[in-house]
Amino acid sequence: MEQNILKAFNAIVTEIRNFKLNPFDPALDSAESVQKEIGMLREALGLTALQVALLGLSIEGAAGKNITFLELADTLNCSYLELMSHADEFLILRKKGYLRISEEKISIPAEAMAALMKNQAYTRAEPKGMSTEAQLAKIRSYLGKVRREQMAEELFVEEADLLIRSNPESSLGMAFSKHIAPLRLPDQERYLFYLALYGARFHGNQFSAVDVQDYFSNDSGFEEALFWLENCHDCLALFKSHIFEEVSVDGLAEEGQFKIRNDIVEDFLKEATPFEGHKIIWLEDSAKYTPKELFYNEAEKQQVQRLSSLLSPANLHRVFESMEAKGMCTGFTCLFFGAPGTGKTETALQLARATGRKVLCADIAQILSKWVGESDQNARRLFRDYRKANEGNELSPILLLNEADAFLGKRFENVRNTTEKMGNGLQNIFLEELERFSGILIATTNLTSNLDPAFDRRFLFKIRFDKPCTEVSASIWRSIIPELSEGEALQLATEYDFSGGQIENIARKRNLDAILNGSEPDFAAIRHYCDEETIANRPFRRAIGF
Repeated sequence: MEQNILKAFNAIVTEIRNFKLNPFDPALDSAESVQKEIGMLREALGLTALQVALLGLSIEGAAGKNITFLELADTLNCSYLELMSHADEFLILRKKGYLRISEEKISIPAEAMAALMKNQAYTRAEPKGMSTEAQLAKIRSYLGKVRREQMAEELFVEEADLLIRSNPESSLGMAFSKHIAPLRLPDQERYLFYLALYGARFHGNQFSAVDVQDYFSNDSGFEEALFWLENCHDCLALFKSHIFEEVSVDGLAEEGQFKIRNDIVEDFLKEATPFEGHKIIWLEDSAKYTPKELFYNEAEKQQVQRLSSLLSPANLHRVFESMEAKGMCTGFTCLFFGAPGTGKTETALQLARATGRKVLCADIAQILSKWVGESDQNARRLFRDYRKANEGNELSPILLLNEADAFLGKRFENVRNTTEKMGNGLQNIFLEELERFSGILIATTNLTSNLDPAFDRRFLFKIRFDKPCTEVSASIWRSIIPELSEGEALQLATEYDFSGGQIENIARKRNLDAILNGSEPDFAAIRHYCDEETIANRPFRRAIGF
């Protein structure tokens, strides 16, 4: 019978969790209880015994989400420093593509997990044969993740280097070999160069420290490059070698404004097509959304049903006609707010599906990741594009601003810096646009107490989504895990104050263990997952990650 990779991992992890096996023991290879499993995984995956153990623990701990190094140390009953003394092993697993590491969080790439589920080793494909345009799009995507703290700067540099190295015939590859590779720049300066190249491609060849500061996280080691850019840019090799230079106007240097030397940026972008702007909004047909039964507390249920009725084509047409006749703005603006995982976004999508309306989804990250001066333009363009879509569709589409916390929080008083000034300016634009909005807008936010009062009257409907009460929670349990009896579902709903999203996490973990073990986990196992979910949602201190 063919040996199973995930079952072998499960056997090793079980021994470690029961403290029958020490993954840091030099004699781990010859551990009698799992010698066969370790040997098989070493041969199948090309890993050391310690790498096998750490990968297995990471897969088990991440369970479809992620796990922090501190949590992993707790699982192993070892100190954080002891675990981090083996950082090289994690870096090798990351390089092979089995792990993603961002800040202090570990996750398992879907493609790597898919290979293991097929009982195969994962081979990370090199991104060969990519055009300059495709490489730039990848770099833009990676930087979006960095800004949203989903990718560490170190990993970004590693991925960007791999892109360039794998495509030496592209204009990016040739220009990198000619201008950058000979300088042997440290990671921090290569990161700064990639940021400047991204800016030159998508925003114009000019940048300042303020423009790039949101792409640097604290305690990563990369903020040193930002410090030198702000305080002594001539100390950087990029300036010493004249890759970067100051921007001049009428022969006078503009303080704090820099660019890539013109001939160099032309070499890099020789094969790039002219850029026409980010796609910050796109139209989706709501018919593609999977029908999903949603459960609400009574107050929410009544409000959502009323809203669904009003959004029906026949009713909304009459509402808009009445508003127009009375000189009112025909704007149907809704705010869904409350705790994460309570169904705000799914409710918006299901409302669209039920009323046959298309959805214009706004990429909030793209709006916010722009450099100085462009966020305001994007916000204006967002509403302008919606007005065009509204005119071009028989039924008014829904403009969905998902996770719009950045626009709805309280504005800064006594503004102290450019960032706060930009934030206030962006919020003012949204207030103006909401004031004269015509159509249907749904904004979702996790804010429950920090909502700026100026938005109160701009939203016609405001629905607070609370965690489900016991009866509703029991219904959610039965809906997601139908195998539960009514009594078991009620017991779980009584003992655990979970949102619908958290209950779905439990179901995913249960499904993963079913794949590993070949049988459905029992009720005791589900309660164990619940206890783990409770622990995972407690705040941890910020660890010193990679």
